[in-house]
Amino acid sequence: MTVRLIVISGGMASGKTVLANRLRADHGCRVIKTSDLIREQMSKIDGDRVSLQRAGNRLDQKTGCAWIAIKIAEEIHSNHDEMPIVLEGVRKPKQMAEIQNAIGHRNVRHVHLSVDCVTQKERFENSKRHKDIGLCYEEVINDPSERQVDKLKHQADMVIDTARHTEKDVLCQVSARLNLHSRSSEKLVDVLVGGQYGSEGKGNIADYLSPDYDVLMRVGGPNAGHKVYEEPPYTHISLPCGTRKSNKSQLLIGPGAVIEPHLLLKEIRECEVEPERLIIDEHAVVVSSQDQQWEKKYLEPGIGSTAQGVGKATARRVTDRFHDDRGCKLAKDLGQQFRELKPYISSTVERMELAYARGEKILLEGTQGTGLSIFHGDYPSVTSRDTTVSGCISEAGISPRRVRKIVLVCRTYPIRVGGNSGKFSKEINWKTISERSGIPEDELLKHEVGSRSSKQRRVGEFDWYMLRRACHLNSPTDIALTFVDYLDVRNRDAVRFDQLSLETIKFVEEVENVGGVPCSLIGNRFDHKCVIDRRRW
Repeated sequence: MTVRLIVISGGMASGKTVLANRLRADHGCRVIKTSDLIREQMSKIDGDRVSLQRAGNRLDQKTGCAWIAIKIAEEIHSNHDEMPIVLEGVRKPKQMAEIQNAIGHRNVRHVHLSVDCVTQKERFENSKRHKDIGLCYEEVINDPSERQVDKLKHQADMVIDTARHTEKDVLCQVSARLNLHSRSSEKLVDVLVGGQYGSEGKGNIADYLSPDYDVLMRVGGPNAGHKVYEEPPYTHISLPCGTRKSNKSQLLIGPGAVIEPHLLLKEIRECEVEPERLIIDEHAVVVSSQDQQWEKKYLEPGIGSTAQGVGKATARRVTDRFHDDRGCKLAKDLGQQFRELKPYISSTVERMELAYARGEKILLEGTQGTGLSIFHGDYPSVTSRDTTVSGCISEAGISPRRVRKIVLVCRTYPIRVGGNSGKFSKEINWKTISERSGIPEDELLKHEVGSRSSKQRRVGEFDWYMLRRACHLNSPTDIALTFVDYLDVRNRDAVRFDQLSLETIKFVEEVENVGGVPCSLIGNRFDHKCVIDRRRW
């Protein structure tokens, strides 16, 4: 970016401070006000508008209008940030000329805000600062420097009438003209999704990858637990995996997510996540205890649901839209009962736009698996959402054009939740896997318990047709194959691909053959060295 300074000019109450603050909040620009520069150089002045105007006029006379340019040149030369500095409050063409001469014309962009007299007077009267009480509109507007402000519009790079536009409209136009918006073609998002019926080991893969990313985002709901290796292991219910490992990453819960406030608060406390690090989108839907009770009564016995209330809350999001007293609550509706969550609630879409503008890498973590998709799974034994890449990026508010890599996670023996949870192509039992792998059956039974249902999991043979269909629906760039120790317990000792058993290597090659993409990540055990990494990215 060649722009090093953004100058905002405009008459009193034209919206200069509002625009400067939005540029700081949305783009990370540092803001310098001419009023603050006056106070620095003339510390004994009073703080009202008229006193500041008169002090500025004296500085202009003393320095030939160069006092702003001198100070800003110093700040520019010491500024090492990528974002330009914003200078708010230039009032005279001569001041602007001095700034451009000091900084260089090509390094400065000038935005002028205009407003009609009626709107200007109304804004002034409605938003008087404490020190301006007692000043009248005419006294302020008739200052010699104030009368010169309007001349600046003839030399500005852009002029915006703030009486005709909202604050967001003004920011949008300015950001676009100054090239502060991200390029829509830049691919910064990698998506991780399950290829089977969930519990494919997505959590451990996401946790392993997390240090490579600036932003970690999760969609879905608390009906999916993602376990990561720690001592003891930790299961993320709502927060992205990597929350504890990659502790500098921004955390996001997308607008299409479902949250259970009690569980989310508990996880926030356990992970010691401060409000500035986590954003829960204001449009995420909130699970109620009634949702959970309904699912426990109807869905748990019917389709083996984990009965966390996610499906019912999602359904009410659609059916309760027209109620006068809306029964379905969104995150922005949370009241005093969950006031601890309020500081975390904002717009993830706006934060993502900032991430794009900064060129930050983003990992989107999907939940459950493609075989449970409400659209593509074996209905009715499915979940309440589309679990494919398309569904995940829709819930997150991410354009398909942003996606760089798609990692499809599959396990060597797919599982389903215990109970009446749906069919397998060929169901087997844990004893069979124990005999094939050499892992004691009691160890398998101990670990293969649902993280949310607490039920013993069912297991089946690897479904090659399901792999092909999952690849068709998700178009992965890479496959992460997990639980290869279930093929042979000796695989747990491997640190390289060529150290895996011959049978396992052949299995991986067949996965690549059927899937049509490389098997770049191989999970061979559950510990801190859990992945054989074969990526080229």
